Amino acid sequence: MNSLEFIKSQVRELPEECEVVRLDADGEVRFLGGCGTEHDFYPFREMHNGKAWTREEFEACDISGRVSTVNRDIERGTIDEVLSERGSRYGKFKEGADIMQELKAVMRSTSGWGGLSPSQREALEMIQHKIGRILNGDPNYDDNWIDISGYSKLVADELNGDSK
Repeated sequence: MNSLEFIKSQVRELPEECEVVRLDADGEVRFLGGCGTEHDFYPFREMHNGKAWTREEFEACDISGRVSTVNRDIERGTIDEVLSERGSRYGKFKEGADIMQELKAVMRSTSGWGGLSPSQREALEMIQHKIGRILNGDPNYDDNWIDISGYSKLVADELNGDSK
């Protein structure tokens, strides 16, 4: 399944003003409307191929019969490929889960945890998830490091009145 097919399987209806659809390098589906502003839709980094599609190309894409009824996001047979690729990047799932849950348990056990906002707690848990991936898998995969800075920035922006 290429990026366009993936997006088509996720998006039931394009915004009326949408002129271009693309999956960009940060894994976000973007709708570019007549206003000239890109609008986020759905994160899915692994499908990135950087191509932008016009509304006509998007609507013409035929995915009938290609999307699994067991898992509508991934074609049949592809899940093993995805899991294999992720395993080579992030290590064994169980071992990573053990690391991540231990890190999160330490955070939750502190007296300061209850005073955090849901956004702050979620950002810290996602950061621990990324740290677990780094410790269990490929520490040179920059995506995890970039994501950590992204979650930190989301909280900092929210604290400064700019929620995203």
